[in-house]
Amino acid sequence: MLNITAVRDEQGRILSSRSILRDITRRKQAERENAQQQLLVNLMLNTGPGCINRVAADGTLLSMNPAGLKYIEADSEQEAVGRSVVDLVLPEHRPAFESLHREVLQGKAQTLQCEIQGLKGARRWMEIYAVPFQNPITKETEHLAVSHDITERKGLEAQLNGIIHSA
Repeated sequence: MLNITAVRDEQGRILSSRSILRDITRRKQAERENAQQQLLVNLMLNTGPGCINRVAADGTLLSMNPAGLKYIEADSEQEAVGRSVVDLVLPEHRPAFESLHREVLQGKAQTLQCEIQGLKGARRWMEIYAVPFQNPITKETEHLAVSHDITERKGLEAQLNGIIHSA
């Protein structure tokens, strides 16, 4: 980077100039690497096979990736953000989910299998792994979760249990 400074007299005429040449190669390389890293993180979040979401202390959804939006049958993140996550959990699983949420906010990683109902009525079993997340912007502790659909597995387990109990 080249900085040129003019030395002027009282009438504004240039008497001399000074130039400083600064090598910014390392800074530019770091900026490129940071941009590439950010791109990879965004791609992972937006194309990953599981639901990745952040939940506020009050239980409202702060953000969710496209896979998660599909699970809850939301057409856009705007349709889902601000909603109570607990309302998506079937009533018989809500106490367990609320306990998971409280424990996560207290700093403990938690797992849970529970059934949810999407915005358009479809039901599915989800396996949730949640950890506390200290938001560096708001300084608030949030619930960060990765979830995946285990509906098919639950169905197979039920069939297997039926076979075992009928034998």
